[in-house]
Amino acid sequence: MSLAVAWLVLPLVLGLLSLGCGLLLKWAAGVQLAGALLLPVGFSVIVVTGTIATSNSATARLTTPILVALSVAGLALALPWRRLVNRWALAAAL
Repeated sequence: MSLAVAWLVLPLVLGLLSLGCGLLLKWAAGVQLAGALLLPVGFSVIVVTGTIATSNSATARLTTPILVALSVAGLALALPWRRLVNRWALAAAL
């Protein structure tokens, strides 16, 4: 069971976090990004934020809540999500 969680749940959670952070960066920068760039840009936000948060031992335990809050904020600011879905990109991802 734990192997199934590692192979199925972790990529889904990481994808959602990356999508939310990518949408937040797109909103904060005020630029238009191609839909295919949202996940890589969001992952880079996760890496940079995680690096900054874990550089100090006092803030290291806050890394996960910070990343979740950033992702939720990005997803909330990007409503409605129907404009984000590209059928061909979704088919390629599946």
